[in-house]
Amino acid sequence: MSETAESAVVSSARSAISTFNSVLKKFTNTANDVKTAAKACHSSLLKIIEDLAREVEECHQNSGQHVVDDTKQRLDSIENAIKQLSNDFAAKQGKTYASALNTTTTPSRSETRSRPKPSNVVIVKSNDKKLNSKECEKRVKTALKRQNVDPIVTNVRHSGQGGLVLTCDTTEDVEQIIDIVGKTADLSAHKPKRRNPRIAIYGVPQDISEEDIITELVAKNRNIREIIDSTGTTVEDNITYKFALKRRDNPNTCTHVLELSPKVYKIVSNKPRLGLGWEQHRWADYIRITRCYQCQRYGHIAKDCTETDQTCGKCSEKHSTSDCNNSNKQCANCLRYNLKQKSSKTKCRADHTVEDRDCNSYINAKSNAISRICYE
Repeated sequence: MSETAESAVVSSARSAISTFNSVLKKFTNTANDVKTAAKACHSSLLKIIEDLAREVEECHQNSGQHVVDDTKQRLDSIENAIKQLSNDFAAKQGKTYASALNTTTTPSRSETRSRPKPSNVVIVKSNDKKLNSKECEKRVKTALKRQNVDPIVTNVRHSGQGGLVLTCDTTEDVEQIIDIVGKTADLSAHKPKRRNPRIAIYGVPQDISEEDIITELVAKNRNIREIIDSTGTTVEDNITYKFALKRRDNPNTCTHVLELSPKVYKIVSNKPRLGLGWEQHRWADYIRITRCYQCQRYGHIAKDCTETDQTCGKCSEKHSTSDCNNSNKQCANCLRYNLKQKSSKTKCRADHTVEDRDCNSYINAKSNAISRICYE
C-alpha cells in the first residue's frame, strides 16, 4: 500500500472520530440514557476503526488500491451516518449539526438552564412546637376531610419544626388547602415566597473586602449601573452581599456569593465574565440544595430529621456513609422514588450514590429549587 493511500485511510479515520467527539462534547448535559447510548456508539465506532486499521495492515504488503478505496469509503459512510444522527438529535433541541459544532464553549445562561415554571406548592406550619411533621400531616388530612375537600397532592415533604411542603396538581388545590388549613387551630398555610437569584463569583483575591466587591461590580460593569439608575433605585436595593466560600486549592482567592434583583440578574446573565478591578472573573448561578445527612432526603437538614436510623448515601443501607464498605452503589432517594411507581417505565436508575449529579432525585431537587427563584 502506498503512503498516500495509507494517509487517506488514516485521515478519514481521524475525521470520523473527531466528528463524533465534537458532537459528544456538545451534548454532555443530556439525559442519562442519551449519554449512555452516545458512549456505546463511541465504543462501537472505535471498534470499527480498529477493524478497518487491521484490514489495512493485512493489505500493507499488497498494492490493492481497491481495498484502500473500499476502506476509505466505509470510513466516510460512518462519518456521514454520525452527522445524520447528530442532526436528528440536534433538531429536537432546535439546533442543526453545524450550529451545534459552532457553539462557543461558554453558552449563555438562558441556553444552559431550563427554568421550570413555578410549581403549585403550599407550605404548612404548626404553631405547636410539640407537634411533629407526621402529626401535622394527619391534622391537615382531617381538616380537609371535615370540609369534604379532596385536593390532588402529588408530593408530600416533611420539613423541620413540624412543617409540611405539599406539591399540588393545580393552583385551585393550593387555594383550597390554604383556605381550610388557615382556619384550623395551631396550623397555618401559605405559598412559598420566591427569592431573588444568587450568583457565585470565582477567583476573587482575598484582599478585596465585602464592600469593595459590590462597589467594583457596579463600577466595572456599566450596564449594571445603567439599569439601577433607570429604575430609580439604589445599589442596596438591587445587590446584597451574602457570604464568601474559601477555596482549599487556592487560599489566596475565594468565591463570593451575591443576591441580585431580577433586573440586575438579567443584565449579568448575558455576561460570561464580570469585571472586578482590573480582572474579569467567572461566575455561575448559586443554587442552594439542602440535603439531610441522616436520611439523605432533600429539603431539610439532619437536626430537623424525624428518622431515627441513619441511611447511607452510598449504598442506601442503614449505617453511616463514612463507615460504608459496600461496593454496590444504590441511591436511597431513587429507590424510594421507584417504590412509588406502579409501572417499570416510570422508574429511574438507582445504581449510583446520592452525590451523583446525574441522579434523577438530585435533578428534580435542583429543578424545584430553581422554580422558587424569581428571575423576572
